[in-house]
Amino acid sequence: MKEFFYSGKNHDGEIQKGSIEAENEEGAAKYLNDHNIYPIRISEKNKNTFGLAILNHVSAKEKVFFIRQLSTTISAGLPVSQALVTLSEGSKKGPLQDIVTQIVRDVGGGSTLADAFGKYPKLFNVIDVTLIKAGESSGSLDAVLSRLADSTENEYRISSKIRGAMVYPAFVIVLIMGVLVVMNYFVLPKMKELYASFGKAKLPAVTQGLMTANEFTTKYWYIMIVLIIGLIVLFRWYLTTSAGRHQYDYFKLIMPGFGKFFQSVYMSRFTRTLAGLISSGVSILDALRIVTNATGNVVIADEIRKVIPKVKAGTPLSKPLKESPNFPPIVSQMVGIGEETGDIDKMLTNLANYFDDEVSSFVSAITSVIEPFIIITLAGIVGFILIAVMLPIYQFGSVL
Repeated sequence: MKEFFYSGKNHDGEIQKGSIEAENEEGAAKYLNDHNIYPIRISEKNKNTFGLAILNHVSAKEKVFFIRQLSTTISAGLPVSQALVTLSEGSKKGPLQDIVTQIVRDVGGGSTLADAFGKYPKLFNVIDVTLIKAGESSGSLDAVLSRLADSTENEYRISSKIRGAMVYPAFVIVLIMGVLVVMNYFVLPKMKELYASFGKAKLPAVTQGLMTANEFTTKYWYIMIVLIIGLIVLFRWYLTTSAGRHQYDYFKLIMPGFGKFFQSVYMSRFTRTLAGLISSGVSILDALRIVTNATGNVVIADEIRKVIPKVKAGTPLSKPLKESPNFPPIVSQMVGIGEETGDIDKMLTNLANYFDDEVSSFVSAITSVIEPFIIITLAGIVGFILIAVMLPIYQFGSVL
């Protein structure tokens, strides 16, 4: 038995924290659900958590490649243990090879693949372990691994697009900050000294304003750093509270211009994960309980929890989804079609692909809008600085 730290919410929405003993992360999640605590975070207790986090860091790209290779080798007819040995020998040295080597030992010692994966919750979460366990039980492990690789790859692709869209704005912001620092600490002070040598000559209002800002940041820089760090710490603490996290996640759903984007991201995670669980043989109720931890938004998670007792009472899934304001109408419509045809997992997969396309289109659109906006902003800042610097030079004649 291992000890796990957890944080979760009870029926009243209150945050519960503590530690429990379980065989793996999946077992810990099941225990919490059985005791009416919906887990938000589960992590294995370890004396050197920080060191192991660095040591065992595996990128999403490596994870996708590993799962894809494992699925291919098992599909080719190799036993699980032999497939793992092949991948372990063929992988380059690093954290992933160390993990695969240990998994080989566990599986060789009689452990199931799901239990072996469950020992690395940072790499394989509850949903991954549940899917693999279902695949082992149904004899369709290769197909489950293939779906898991597709799901992880889609998540990685979307995250990469979002990060890529933020690279250019981040670079420009750093560039602007660099220009401001150079002007404030090297150019403007020299200009002020030069004007001071002319006695009663005064700097233009624009230049004086920029200089005042420079003097403030130079004199009280430590206060600004403390203030920024304090605000960051306060915000992070606020997100750990039940009310804070709920308000933050709700704001993302109604944020002007970005609300639909965040909704599409969460719907993609919900539909793709639910499709994978159902197609792997997990019951609809268990799948809904598990998928609450996959959306990444507590508001959506709360809506899913409200759906569970209705489905348990015999109501089709499409009806409570239709009543929820946080689920687009297309979700309930497609799920309803899937319930009528018996292909609910296929409909959910189509929905996931639809929302993935929505996210990709939004990222492309916002990138094309951000670039000219940033150029205009940069031009405005540079123009303001040039005016602040050049005005004193043009006034030298009158001063002399």
